[in-house]
Amino acid sequence: MECQLCGAKHASDWTELLQRLGHSDLKAQRCALKRLSTAALPRSLRSEARRRLRELLLEAPGKNSREVLHLEAFELLASAELDGHEASPPWFSSEEIQSSLAAPLMQVLLSHWERDEFSLGKLMMLQLRWVEAGDVAPMAAAGFALKVLRRVGERERTSSAPLRWSEDQLQFLARVSQLARQGLSRLTLPRDQMVPFLVKSLHHFLAAAETNTECQQLCLEILAFLCGKDEDLDCASDIRERYPIDEIWNLMMDADEEFHQDRRMGRRPWVRGTTG
Repeated sequence: MECQLCGAKHASDWTELLQRLGHSDLKAQRCALKRLSTAALPRSLRSEARRRLRELLLEAPGKNSREVLHLEAFELLASAELDGHEASPPWFSSEEIQSSLAAPLMQVLLSHWERDEFSLGKLMMLQLRWVEAGDVAPMAAAGFALKVLRRVGERERTSSAPLRWSEDQLQFLARVSQLARQGLSRLTLPRDQMVPFLVKSLHHFLAAAETNTECQQLCLEILAFLCGKDEDLDCASDIRERYPIDEIWNLMMDADEEFHQDRRMGRRPWVRGTTG
């Protein structure tokens, strides 16, 4: 039958499918990924499929349609890693994740999480696994969460009516909160200059957020974690040693003073310094 995705008529030969995965044509690659994600590949060809998928993911992602291809490739990787298929040895080394995969995955997540047609739960779980294993820099994880919070806050503030997030989007935001807490648990205070920046940014997002919105709830959840009010994560066990409460309160007071001063001067403090 003719494929709805690429318009070609496919043979049932698995070798032909793997050849399409290595094809230069985008539609052919997407077609192969879709079929691989829904079919049981013969064991004799799994190592070859794994090799070709590795090559595809280690390519530098392009723009627009290439990003969709990487989204689908990451989905296939997440299914294989999280469901236990081919989990040993790992698909990628720590060096490959750090240098070639962590940043593209975050970019894919940022680009698609607001769109209802994508469910990103497995991709967020894969990202969390990488953070917990130390394959993603703590600052990168925390910075990713700030970018999402900024988008959430801006959408909620500029919407003419209360936003209704889908269940998939809410699940994604819950994972963002967990990702932020995992990242923050690996930073140090006060010598790390990024920690004051992160705390002040969270305060600014919270102060600018509308009441009973997702932005407000996420900021409160992350700040409560820093203040030792969250014990549902293993990484919270030594949070008081990493973040002395008096240091946190001092940072919060400084942020509050800065926020109100900027408002009096007509500036938007919740935007300044959070685009990086």
